[in-house]
Amino acid sequence: MSAPKPKVVGLNVKLTRRRKGLPAALKQLPGVVQVTQTFPDEPDEELATLYVLQVEALRASTVLRSLRKDPAVAFAETCAPRKALPAASARRSKG
Repeated sequence: MSAPKPKVVGLNVKLTRRRKGLPAALKQLPGVVQVTQTFPDEPDEELATLYVLQVEALRASTVLRSLRKDPAVAFAETCAPRKALPAASARRSKG
């Protein structure tokens, strides 16, 4: 039986500018499970430098501190929690 997957949290990260190799460097931070560029084909510099990191929950504060100290990072914050809502038709049938 395999070990249970660790709980992960999302972090929103904006880089100060595009830099080759920096997304790969983000993946090397301890606890980072996945790095996803939010708008991968975007020519606009502001949007092209946005990423979401999936980080082991137990290491999220350490990763946030590291990112906030890095001059290549404009900001880093925890993703807002999301909750799925029932479809509109299901909400209407209950009312």
